[in-house]
Amino acid sequence: MSTPRGGRVLRAAPVTALLLAALLALPALSYAAGQPKPLEVAQRKAINPGLGPAPEDLDRSTPAATWRSFLSLGAKGAFPAAAHCLDLSEVPTDRQFDAGLRTAERLYKVLKALGAREDTVRADTPEGPMVDGTPLNYVVAIRFNRRGMRGEIWLRRTVASGSGEMVSLFTRRTVSSVALWYRVLIRHEKIQSGPLDMGLGAVPPDVNRSTPRDTAKGYQEACRHGDYRRAAFYFDLNAIPEAQQAEAGPRLARRLRIVLERTTWVDPENLSNDPGGLPEPGLGDDDELLTTIELKKTKVKILLHRHFFPDGSWAWVFSRSTVAAIDPLYAQYGFGWLGDRLPAVFFNVVVAGVALWQWTGLAIFLLLAWFVS
Repeated sequence: MSTPRGGRVLRAAPVTALLLAALLALPALSYAAGQPKPLEVAQRKAINPGLGPAPEDLDRSTPAATWRSFLSLGAKGAFPAAAHCLDLSEVPTDRQFDAGLRTAERLYKVLKALGAREDTVRADTPEGPMVDGTPLNYVVAIRFNRRGMRGEIWLRRTVASGSGEMVSLFTRRTVSSVALWYRVLIRHEKIQSGPLDMGLGAVPPDVNRSTPRDTAKGYQEACRHGDYRRAAFYFDLNAIPEAQQAEAGPRLARRLRIVLERTTWVDPENLSNDPGGLPEPGLGDDDELLTTIELKKTKVKILLHRHFFPDGSWAWVFSRSTVAAIDPLYAQYGFGWLGDRLPAVFFNVVVAGVALWQWTGLAIFLLLAWFVS
């Protein structure tokens, strides 16, 4: 009897040892899971060249120095100087001054509303906090959850590859989020949200609508593959009855492609790659201009719009006003009935200045003429 009992003990011993080892490892695993992950130093060709030279007395050498400088300049209303504390690399150079001035003023008001103090950021070394001897190269200055809005305000170590200048700046993600934070926390706006394109069904996993650039690229790629059903997910079809969206969406996606190809070249790289988009004069904070197309005696703006969902997430899609303009634009620039039915290759391929569909029509006409004769 003792042998079987002893055998069970021997067989159980490895299992017990494994359980004990796992229990001992839990604190270490928990610690590792909660550890912030270091980032590389952000690389930029130049630091905000559109702002001109930074003030000589502006200290951006550490996260804490940039934080103190920004709050001090903001308190004086010196927002042109405070803009030098922002990473404006996603903003075209010729627009950095205006965008920087506006964003700096708004960010300062947001920070004051969140109770920011000069000692909120204490990391006073260029690389910021260290984790296991490795520099993080960033600081999360504030995390907040106010009025249903969650956000994080970051500063990151940034280097200009041309000059080698190393500074700490409010990150691009922070800069692109300021407009939305300002609307909710300062203006107390209620952001409209709701479902999108329910008639199309579930959004395919390869549809990326995170930024204006992602949306433009995704739409163009879907069109190149002739996948107009997927391309329709980049549209705001909410003005169309849900039961008609599955049919109308692909047709409109195809028609817009034809209009764009016949009127203007759109390079997605010219669009913002930030989730918050790039504020533009004369447009709403949630709109970004793709291009403008003449329609009779007017000009139609082809806009991307940020649509908010009830959970706080969003998607960049072609705006409702753009979707409503597609059929009138197609009536002027499209190929009518043929354009809705023939494969795209008939319109994309041009030989001797004549589109393939025109060559095909000419061939059919000549064949019929020969047959009749």
